[in-house]
Amino acid sequence: EGGGGLPLPAADLAEARARGLRMVPFPVDAASVPRVPVRLMNGTASLSLDRVVTEFGSQLVAAGARVVVIGNADPMARPASELRTTEAGAEAAQRLADALGITTVTVTTNHPTIADLTVIVGEDLAGG
Repeated sequence: EGGGGLPLPAADLAEARARGLRMVPFPVDAASVPRVPVRLMNGTASLSLDRVVTEFGSQLVAAGARVVVIGNADPMARPASELRTTEAGAEAAQRLADALGITTVTVTTNHPTIADLTVIVGEDLAGG
């Protein structure tokens, strides 16, 4: 079903699924490769969430992440990108930060439990 409970034609539903897999390619056998769960947040005013996921989601997956949450950061239009993690995820966080070119890694005790790491894409990575 699509928005508002209206059924989507099968072709539209298939295209939506295919587009999602192109945006963030997951490994064929996820059980064979342990991947770090990551929240990917758009902290830019210049890029759409779709573009952030397409450009940075695939880089994260290539570096060993599994994108489990996507969304917009609050507030938007952050000048610098940031990767947030707990102490236990610090090593993986640095690996992913290096892969994306993020220089700020913040270790926190107040991190959401759905993912070990949170990547916030800022204007610096958007080219702004």
